[in-house]
Amino acid sequence: MQADGVFLELLGLDSPKAAYLAGFFDGEGSIGSCVNVNGVHSSITITVTNKDPRVLAIFKASFGGNIYKNRAPLGSCLEWKAAGKQAATTLRAMLPFLILKKDRAELALAVISIVRLRNKQPVRQALIKQIHEINRQSNASLKV
Repeated sequence: MQADGVFLELLGLDSPKAAYLAGFFDGEGSIGSCVNVNGVHSSITITVTNKDPRVLAIFKASFGGNIYKNRAPLGSCLEWKAAGKQAATTLRAMLPFLILKKDRAELALAVISIVRLRNKQPVRQALIKQIHEINRQSNASLKV
């Protein structure tokens, strides 16, 4: 799934702005999943964390989602979060410009695309496990 000019235009974005948001997401963003009451990963969530609200406000204005206060151990910060269709729209718009999180974004879009198909829960769970494994490996490589 590529973000073509028409798609970006419908969102009110141009390529430089989408590229900027993708670069910010590559550095400060994350891709994960929500777990429902049955312990099943039910939807893809994306988050961008930062202390400065200005870029988070651009994410919200561009894609929807919400901004929350997060009291992290190292001090309070803000998080922009989106899930489901908003996450899909965001990832699709940024995909051509992502570098570090491109593989996870592609997997997340695959999970979202099969959300309504019957008997596909095992496939979705396998894709979500791949995202979590890439996240784990990425975090482990940062610990030096």
